[in-house]
Amino acid sequence: RVSSRQGFKANNAISLYQKGNVESHSWVGKRASNTNVKLHDNDTDRIARVYADLPDKANTQVIATSSVEQRRLTEAIRGQLKNTGALARHETTLFTQTPHHLSKAQQPLVQHYKPGMTLTHWEKNKPQSFVIASIDKESNTMTALSKRDGQSHTFDPSSRAFKHMKMQINKPQSLNIAQGERLQTLGKHFPAGLDANQSYLVTHIDKESLTLESKGETQRVNLESLKDAPLQYDYVHGAHHIEPKAHTLLSGKAFTLSKPLINDLTEKTERLDIFTDKPDKAQSALEKEQVSPSAIERVLQTQNVNDRYLNDATQDLLKQDVSQALSALAKAQNAPLIEKAVSFALNHLSEREAAFSQKALVVEAVRYAFEEAGGSITKEQVETELTKRSDTLSAEYSDGTRWTTHAALETEKRILQNIDDGKDQHQPFATHKQVQDFLDTKPRLTQGQKDAITLISTTKDSFVAIQGLAGTGKSTMLESNIELIQLVKEASQQPEQSVIGLAPTHAAVAELESKGVKAQTLDSLLSDIRQGNREASDYQHTLFFLDESSMVSNKQADEFTKLVNDSQSKT
Repeated sequence: RVSSRQGFKANNAISLYQKGNVESHSWVGKRASNTNVKLHDNDTDRIARVYADLPDKANTQVIATSSVEQRRLTEAIRGQLKNTGALARHETTLFTQTPHHLSKAQQPLVQHYKPGMTLTHWEKNKPQSFVIASIDKESNTMTALSKRDGQSHTFDPSSRAFKHMKMQINKPQSLNIAQGERLQTLGKHFPAGLDANQSYLVTHIDKESLTLESKGETQRVNLESLKDAPLQYDYVHGAHHIEPKAHTLLSGKAFTLSKPLINDLTEKTERLDIFTDKPDKAQSALEKEQVSPSAIERVLQTQNVNDRYLNDATQDLLKQDVSQALSALAKAQNAPLIEKAVSFALNHLSEREAAFSQKALVVEAVRYAFEEAGGSITKEQVETELTKRSDTLSAEYSDGTRWTTHAALETEKRILQNIDDGKDQHQPFATHKQVQDFLDTKPRLTQGQKDAITLISTTKDSFVAIQGLAGTGKSTMLESNIELIQLVKEASQQPEQSVIGLAPTHAAVAELESKGVKAQTLDSLLSDIRQGNREASDYQHTLFFLDESSMVSNKQADEFTKLVNDSQSKT
């Protein structure tokens, strides 16, 4: 499926066509859904009460769009079930091991492995398991003890040998289990004879065993055999785990409720209750979002007709709209070649520069006329067209005439004003003493890296610029700076600092992620703001790291600096 959000990201065909003045049109064709969808204010306790009161829980699912929300809802639902008597008060504790997944960018970094986690790889068809005892961020290594003989082993997750082992990572957890509990297996567990991805209902508990029911069959399982079983509560699922159910309760912030997610849910449920922080905003976003079936789906479902019925009035309106569209297209197409060529050159050059030379303007205009329109224009024609335009300004320099546009000039003024408005607006992340104490533990850092860390950590301003050539250690500085900020937050018992890496290209984003920084393209961030999927308040007090800022267009810089000030964040 293709959504409207997927079409306008960096380096994609649609944005390329738009730069070439190609007209784009939207067409909506989708089957009507019979699902009853209702929006409600988000209330964890209310969701728990609704679920607890349902007579048919087997045909109901609760979906959360974040892991934090999933845990919160699970606790609330279990508490409500105890209040109603659906869960017994007496509990027994199970110590489990649940799969823990790391992204490709996180896998080579030891900071994402925690003491107590279990590493398992297969050797000669037998599992070999190790429990992580400690990690060393400086050397990027971890010490783990073998479950078989207790021997100590040192692993470097970035090494070829470690990658070749294809380690499975499990995280230790404890579950309080009561009679009436709903559980789910995340993998096969041979000691207890449990199948993978199965749901179980606990029907009886005694000192030595549990009685589990699944698909009408019961089995008695010894508690000892359930040690390290891959079990979790089966009350709330993530958005990636949607099953065909008659009733679905969905909980999530408004910006997470994309139309593709809603579309998937409406295909698999008859009644959908959405609990969100901003119902009005969610309703507006769903109305604006467009999802179209893929070409393959259209071929496979040719018997389905487009649910758009026409009458005489509709026909007249369509004729009027099409006539107006054709008239506008004809006017644009009939514009003189020189006018279109100069407009393209101005738009293209002003994406990156506020001012540009007359030579560059002439080259771009001639190239457009020759390559795109199959015609030819002269330097004199370009110069004449420029003098006729009211949206351009020029000035003489030693190397020739420089041009700009009124719009580009205003954009640069706004950027400078935004940066000026961001001065002296924040409490520093750390004191000079805290920074110095931290830097004393990092003797390998260069003086330039130390100066950059000091500036970022102690400034009161919203914007800080760090300039350095390739290979001078900007990435190392970034990692150390984030580590310092989080250590100060932890010492003062404050929540962990929200950090987002931004870059103009996907390659630069991947580089940030390889350093363990959550990252995305700048264009995707700004697109979410433009489309109403996110608001400035969603990024309040966030620390942004913008890499390769020299590649950012003035339009993007204008929008981004405004977002930083509106969200009271830093960059």
